[in-house]
Formats: sequence, structure tokens, C-alpha cells
Amino acid sequence: MIVFVPKEKKQGEERVGATPEHAYEYVEAGAKVYVEASAGTAAGFLDRTYRQAGAAVVDPIRFTDAISFYHTLPVEKFIVLKVKEVLKEESDRLLSPRTPVVGFGHLASNEWLTKRTIERQATYLSLEDIVEQDGTRPVLRGMSVVAGEEAIRLAMRRKLSGEKPEVVIVGYGNVGKAAHRVARDEFCLPVTAIDSLTKLILMPNTPTEFRFVHSDGNPKGMLSGVISKMYLKHYPLQHSKPHPILLVLAPYSPENRAPVVVTTEMLKYFPKDSSIVDVSIDQGGACEFSRATSHENPYVELEGVKYFGIPNIPGGVGERSAPIFSESVKPFMLESIRHGFVGALKECPALRNSVSIYEGTVTSKGLAKTFGLEYTPIDTLL
Repeated sequence: MIVFVPKEKKQGEERVGATPEHAYEYVEAGAKVYVEASAGTAAGFLDRTYRQAGAAVVDPIRFTDAISFYHTLPVEKFIVLKVKEVLKEESDRLLSPRTPVVGFGHLASNEWLTKRTIERQATYLSLEDIVEQDGTRPVLRGMSVVAGEEAIRLAMRRKLSGEKPEVVIVGYGNVGKAAHRVARDEFCLPVTAIDSLTKLILMPNTPTEFRFVHSDGNPKGMLSGVISKMYLKHYPLQHSKPHPILLVLAPYSPENRAPVVVTTEMLKYFPKDSSIVDVSIDQGGACEFSRATSHENPYVELEGVKYFGIPNIPGGVGERSAPIFSESVKPFMLESIRHGFVGALKECPALRNSVSIYEGTVTSKGLAKTFGLEYTPIDTLL
């Protein structure tokens, strides 16, 4: 098995597909590991550390040449291990019939990448869609926690006024709970969470400044009501200014675009110095006005509200998030090294069901529905 670990090209992305520790484990398991030069530098891993782990560290030209050479091997013999989606400038070298790409794809919000993968007859295994028997998403979970924590910190670092905001969280899963924890422990902020959960399990030491609202399948309507009440509750008796709102959006829709829960009309209810952190931007965003921003230019101002739409929030804290990512991917990589890529798909239902496109054929029902494409169960192709 050959494992290629390219340097991530997305702006502000500091993560790497494998740490030196896990590269060593892959080598010990029988794989040959190629790491593109400086792939781990931003996360704190030097090239020499990868070499000491037994990996081959090569410059970009030789890295591309190596991929081209190994295209002649059967598909089950090598893998490209990425973190973020393949970008346009990477597609020619990384997408091919004999190059399975393993990484976060979020293809349902990326029509170009979906069509390019099909056109190149490539295979894309979307790590966010690995689901264990208990319903957990082991790779997505760790990154969701980091994203939720950083969402609060991002907005708080860029506040103009000294007045503390009221936090509203839509989607009380891993992202939402992590955002709640940081809002509570680091900033002592009141939190309102909106979700369709039928049973709420509170975190330990949850203070009284926490309110949970059941959305009953209509988060957009519920959010509109919550925000307008927050705005109006200060008038007319108190004659005080409404507190800013820090809105964290994390509704999750597996294999589909994120549901839109914030309309442009709602912006008029946001007090001055309010913020929206659209964590679901990876899935297309949860606002009518959703757009991608970056770590370099993290927000845009809309009607006086700061909108953050960074698609790779954990990528901005690579020293912390890269080891978490690499550890979560390791069991599935070792499975692929031991059995070959196709063999691992046959052996492991969680891996098999996370393949969005297999050799140019759409194998994700949600992705096929999103773009009106033909769906083929992957079991029929292996």
C-alpha cells in the first residue's frame, strides 16, 4: 500500500493528513508513505521528523511525479490522504481513476468537485460520512468540537464593544455543545440552544443562564422568534440597549446541504456588534446570504452584523487539530493498509458507506438527490 500525504492548499489550512507518529505506524503496518515537503510544518511537524518515522519526504514536483507513476497500479494499492476537499489547482494531479482520495469532501455543497470527480472517474471517500454502528461520526466528531470552541473565540476576539453578547446556538450536537462549553467557561456568557432533539442531556455544571428550545422541525421559525424576543425584551420599560447576539450555526444534514435557518430579513433584529458564525458553511451554509470567508479575512459586515463563514475553522489551530484528525483517521487507514482499499471497503461497512463517488459513479444517495444524478449502491460495484 502506498499512502500519499499532500500539503493542504486551502488558505489558512494548517492541518496535515498524518502526523509523524501515525506515519510511522503506517510504515510499520507495511505501507510506503510519501509526504509532500513542509506538509506538516504549520502544525508543528518538521520534515526531518517524518523522515525519522520512515516516510519519504519529497518536493512538490517529485510528489506529483510519484503519484503519476503509481497511477499504473491497481486501485486498491494506494490512497491520497487529505484533510480538506480537493481544490481546482490540485484536481489534475490528485483525481484519477486509480487514486482514491480520502478526506473531508462535503460534496453536496460543491457541485464543481462532484462533477470533476465524476469526469475524472475518480473515487472520493468522504470522512465526514463515516458512521459507526452506534451512530457516531468518529472523524467528524473531533473536528466539530474544535470548530465549536473556536467559533466562540473567533467572534469574541473581534468584538467592538465591551458589552457581553447573548449566545444563541442552532444545532446542539458536537459543535453546539463545544461552543456552549467555551461560552460558559471562558466568557461566562448566557446561552440559548435550539435543536430538534427529543431528549436533552445537559453538560455537567450547566448554570441557570442556559435555555434549550425544541425547534419541532422548524429551526428557522423558532430562531426568528428567539432573536426578535431578545431584541424587544429591552423595550420599552428598561430603555436600555439590547445585548449583542453571538449566533453559532451548526445544523447538520448528512450527505446534503445545510438547511437555511437565517433569512436576510432577520438581520434587522440583530443589535449592534452582533456576530454570526456559520460553522455549517462546509455544507453550503445556513443563511440565505451564506458565503465563504477565510482565516485571512474572517468576516464580512452585513447590516452591521459580522458574518463569519470560514470553511475550515479547525485548520486555523493546526497544532491542536492535526493530531486529533490524524488519530481519528488512523483505524480506517490501518484497515486499508492491511486489506487494500477495496478489501477494506468490503470488510468495513462504515468505510464502504462513506464513499460518495466510486470510479466516477455516485454512490451517495444524498449527493445524487442534491444534484439530480444517478445513484448506484456501492455494494454492486465492488
